[in-house]
Amino acid sequence: MGGTAVDEHTLFAIASNTKAVTCAALSILIDEGKVQWDAPVRTYLPTFSLSKPELNALVTVRDLVSHRIGFGLGAGDLLFWPNGNRSRAEIMAAIPHVPIEDSFRTSYHYCNLMFVAAGEVVAAASGMAWEDFVQTRILTPLGMSETLPLMTEADPAKSALPHGRLGPPLRYQGPMQTIGRSIREVWDWSAAGAAGGFVTNPVDWAKWIAVQLNKGALPDGTRLWSEARANEMWRPNIIVSSSGGPTQDAPGRAIAATYATGWQVMDYRGERMITHGGGAPGYLSGTVLLPGRNAGFSYFTNAEEGQLTRTLRSGIADILMGKTGFDWIADGVRLTQEGNVKSIAAAAEIDAKQAAGAAPSLPIPAYAGAWRDPWYG
Repeated sequence: MGGTAVDEHTLFAIASNTKAVTCAALSILIDEGKVQWDAPVRTYLPTFSLSKPELNALVTVRDLVSHRIGFGLGAGDLLFWPNGNRSRAEIMAAIPHVPIEDSFRTSYHYCNLMFVAAGEVVAAASGMAWEDFVQTRILTPLGMSETLPLMTEADPAKSALPHGRLGPPLRYQGPMQTIGRSIREVWDWSAAGAAGGFVTNPVDWAKWIAVQLNKGALPDGTRLWSEARANEMWRPNIIVSSSGGPTQDAPGRAIAATYATGWQVMDYRGERMITHGGGAPGYLSGTVLLPGRNAGFSYFTNAEEGQLTRTLRSGIADILMGKTGFDWIADGVRLTQEGNVKSIAAAAEIDAKQAAGAAPSLPIPAYAGAWRDPWYG
């Protein structure tokens, strides 16, 4: 939008905030008896396979959207990150070759790849592509007329320009600058839309927050999904982290953070918080629900300032809760500065090891050739 002020209609890529929409789509199909959370994925995708064949018949739809199958953090992301030209069928065909690194259902490892599979369950059960089902059954009934399930359709003239810090000395440091002329130039997750494809704006996303707080009901009482499904989407499936709880220096620290279905569920200052973030090149965003207060909010940024999103989430939540006395802005600045120092030190250590000179295992010419990876290609 170069030079145009951001307003409530400006479009932002919201990446993984999309995951809750995919889970809502599955919930609609569950209400209709077309899907079950705890049915094996092969019920809907008969050729679904993993690198551990013993899991093929065990993995359920709930497992797909709970980050608990055992894939490592970000496993398979390079199939579509940041921009990929593979089809959904090609991504699904690569899944059996992506290594599973941990035990089944024992640990949390964030995995976009399985949300691609979840989107294919939506397609198989509904007879519609994921984006068409979401448009027809969620966006249109909600009146979210400016939201797009796939970022490739976003009009650059209506979109916030992506920004980032490209160094020196390192990525995420140095001066802020534009890193593209549009969302689709830096971010095309069309094939992985169910994991993070949404483009939306504040005026539309407020409608999504409202239907979440109303547990699937529109203002006129019409239901997109049942209250039972709404409660289930907020029910924890796996522990993300645990701690001793809040301290004077970290008043927002959760005793337990969990992942449900498309949402993170945690305690914040003694209350239940339902939240999710989203990150794309040039964009960071988040959604927060405080069901006990029937309140929610979101924040969209066209930059990659990680501590800013933490500051916004905690700072706005504190305002809603009437909490005062902690300077989240100053704390975010401090953590950013400390993180930058650690990153520079880590990079210097790597450079020093390289300078010390471990020779390649083979002569350089021996590496020349055509190479193929089982999952990446």
